[in-house]
Amino acid sequence: ERKLIVGTVGKIDLKYKGHATVIKAIKKMKVQGYNVQYQIVGPGDKSYLESCATKNDVIDNIVFTGAMGHDKIFEWLDTIDIYIQPSLTEGMPRALIEAMSRGCPCVASNAGGIPELLEENFIFKKGNSNQLAKILLSAPKNGLYAQGMRNINFTKQFLPNVIKEKRLVFYSEFYNYVLRRLPNE
Repeated sequence: ERKLIVGTVGKIDLKYKGHATVIKAIKKMKVQGYNVQYQIVGPGDKSYLESCATKNDVIDNIVFTGAMGHDKIFEWLDTIDIYIQPSLTEGMPRALIEAMSRGCPCVASNAGGIPELLEENFIFKKGNSNQLAKILLSAPKNGLYAQGMRNINFTKQFLPNVIKEKRLVFYSEFYNYVLRRLPNE
């Protein structure tokens, strides 16, 4: 009976961010009697997503927060139940890593580098709203708390001091590699 609050950070007028996939998944969940609110943080023209939400009869389930300062995004992440990264194309999404660092249970598409970040049972095929809805419906059984704790620990490898150390090791190894291949004079 409790409202499930899911959210995404990303420019809202870029279709490749995949927000429409979440909207369609919410329709499937709503038909089954679930109360889901989708909060979208990001700048841009919301007319396409409003149209998509109206067409899918979930406009009342969507909240467009607009752009938000970086410090406020962390506060917002602490208020949602599940972070969703529904991208149709992606590299290594910083927004997803930041959500993970806050202990958010996360669900994401299989675009780009995302599968390297999450466990397989929290990944759906990009654009597949049926699969996303199924994952969201089964998420409580999949151990959201455990996944949140796993996410915090996983993101420690992205802390600035850890990255700095990895860079120093890489540069040192590269430098030594180049030195070994220079002709002896």
